[in-house]
Amino acid sequence: WLAMRPRDTSDTVSCSPGFDEARAPPPFAASIGNDQIEIIALPDDILVERNRMLTMTDGTEIAINVFRPSGEGRFPVVRAFTVYGKDLHPHDYAICGRAAVFRPVGLDFGRMRVSEATPFEAPDPAFWVPRGFAVIHVDGRGTGASAGRKDPLGERTISDYCEVIDWASRQPWSTGRVATLGISYLAVAQWFIAERRPAALTAMIPWEGFNDIYRDLMSHGGIPETGFVGWWLRGDQNSAPPESKTDPVFVPSDPWYAHLPLPDMAMTGLALTGHFAPAIDRLALPTRDLKRIVTPALICVSWSAQ
Repeated sequence: WLAMRPRDTSDTVSCSPGFDEARAPPPFAASIGNDQIEIIALPDDILVERNRMLTMTDGTEIAINVFRPSGEGRFPVVRAFTVYGKDLHPHDYAICGRAAVFRPVGLDFGRMRVSEATPFEAPDPAFWVPRGFAVIHVDGRGTGASAGRKDPLGERTISDYCEVIDWASRQPWSTGRVATLGISYLAVAQWFIAERRPAALTAMIPWEGFNDIYRDLMSHGGIPETGFVGWWLRGDQNSAPPESKTDPVFVPSDPWYAHLPLPDMAMTGLALTGHFAPAIDRLALPTRDLKRIVTPALICVSWSAQ
């Protein structure tokens, strides 16, 4: 059962040149290697509000996209927080971008059908809104259209996410019940949020997201992780559209480890890049108190390339 499918490296879509043609208006379908990608149009009866700016308590403006049913009523909210760009088109991650990097090493998307309004690893409004939910996608502080200093897992960023949950619960079209949903970083952030216990947070669905930086990410069973973490911290340039010039996604504008004493800073840097795995008590890592989390959760994991 461990046998992998034979690799099919044939491409029927070229990312460059031909990028503009490949991003023609949906519906759009492509078969690339072992992937079958279908990008559909967002249904016409969904109300869409793009780049609404919310002012946080420190004055920083955070950008969100809101999708909700066109009819009268109040709806529960499904929310995702991302640093990959809430406006990243599926073509730029499922056909080009990171997909073009993943396929040669055997990582496939498989069969995937999403709407044009689905950011990477985020909930699809075309699925949730017709089922009676509102969907909100949020650009994390300092990423996408949001202002501020980038710090993907910083305390101020998590405060932003909690404030957006509170905002959503108070809208006239909301039932006041908010759930979080997303994969990878979009799952990791959920653990940080739930620890804060925002009043309106009713449920969480973290797909494949760590909550212990040391044990789950940097050092699996005491073995240094030598591939993903370094790539992640270098910026994952393939998260962004090809025409953009982005900074590294996960390196904060003011990294917490830059303020450590020099020996600790050097040790943390070596550990983050997979060169060795020091004892956990020798690293100044942010930690989460999971005992504080009372939110009902559907926790999803998989056996993957990690």
